[in-house]
Amino acid sequence: GLGPMIWAAGWEEALSVPLFGHGLISPIAIQVDRHGFETLHNGYLQVFWQAGIIGLVLFLTLFALALRAAWVWGRQHHNFTFFYNGLYARGTMASEPSGIKGNSATPGASRQ
Repeated sequence: GLGPMIWAAGWEEALSVPLFGHGLISPIAIQVDRHGFETLHNGYLQVFWQAGIIGLVLFLTLFALALRAAWVWGRQHHNFTFFYNGLYARGTMASEPSGIKGNSATPGASRQ
């Protein structure tokens, strides 16, 4: 699929401002194989693109703390539902949705 090419283009753009990123509300406009994309199709890479290494470390730290709290709560209550949901969220952030289709229009253009 197009996922690895989207990730490579996003990675290159993210490295241009690695410390603080492009900004949390900055629009992403990635051009790959004549298709425009407004998302990087990888949550961790998208956080790095928007918030830089500082934002990514903060995000991962908060996520790890939430997983740890869910694990502790699960051990105390013999119910690991919150922990498993956290693991599921972690996995889906890194996965490529099947059948990524690009927008043939220019990135950022309005869609009908």
